[in-house]
Amino acid sequence: MAPSHCTKCPRMSHSSSKTGYLTLLGGDVLKNLGSRLITYWPALLGTMLDLVVNAQTLLSSMTADDAAEKVENEADEEESKIGEVLNSRVLRSVGQQGLKRLADFFRCPVEFNFTPYISPSFSAIFTPRLELLDQENIQVPSALLELFYVWTSRPEFAIHLVQHPHTP
Repeated sequence: MAPSHCTKCPRMSHSSSKTGYLTLLGGDVLKNLGSRLITYWPALLGTMLDLVVNAQTLLSSMTADDAAEKVENEADEEESKIGEVLNSRVLRSVGQQGLKRLADFFRCPVEFNFTPYISPSFSAIFTPRLELLDQENIQVPSALLELFYVWTSRPEFAIHLVQHPHTP
């Protein structure tokens, strides 16, 4: 994957910092200054992808750990479930916001090579979400479906839909 930028931001360890970064990135930075900041895109995009990969990895490990814990500890399940539910909501929110910001990057009318960022992160971000794509889109289109729609808007982006393996 592209160079990791989260390790350079020690204050990004709190979930409110992560969601704040993603909100600021989408609300002001990309929409108002996106094409003017293209020299900083590698750092912005790398940090954003690191946040999404980290959230997806933690979320995947939580679901795997949940299955193992259910067998071991049935008694303490109620108490620990509240914290896990809140944490999983935050992780899902970071993942959804990150995918929306990624779509915002692709919407900017500039020439930028996304391949060094998308190719390595495809298996960590997109593949795990493909399994649940039909469930996530029942009521409203998900951020992943929105990103796929943006990719279909330009031939140079559409290649990402067929270029990568779709199974874990």
